[in-house]
Amino acid sequence: AFGTALLAITLSILFVILVRWTVWTVSKLEMERAAANRALLESKRQLQESHDQMELILGHAREIICTIDRDARLLMVSAACKNVLGFAERDLIGRSFCELHATADRPKIDVAFRDMQSGLAASNFHARCRRQNNTFADIIWSLQKSENHQKTFCVGRERED
Repeated sequence: AFGTALLAITLSILFVILVRWTVWTVSKLEMERAAANRALLESKRQLQESHDQMELILGHAREIICTIDRDARLLMVSAACKNVLGFAERDLIGRSFCELHATADRPKIDVAFRDMQSGLAASNFHARCRRQNNTFADIIWSLQKSENHQKTFCVGRERED
């Protein structure tokens, strides 16, 4: 009877220890999860704040800011294209960068892209860009290629004489 009682007490103590260890482990994991969740929410807030700041910059810049893919197609265009060229951003997305310019200026654009592709410094040139009303704006462009993103970033400002 004494051995049975001792076994029952020992098993009860072991069970209590096991339950306490499980509760402690789950509690520790829950605290880690809560901390990770707080960090994730803070990261999300910071990302949204950065996104909003970038939208403000792109929406209020006087220069045309755009991103071009490897095939020279426009991926992103700032709101300034509406003021400078008369086109809404959505009208330009997917169009060729070159087709927006006067035919006579396309060789100049090709040279700038070749120079940029060959690893030379940022290419700068001016070219006549077609407005929606079929007149031309003389734009000074700056091109910079990003190897990491496989994209070209462009900034264009209307030339003032």
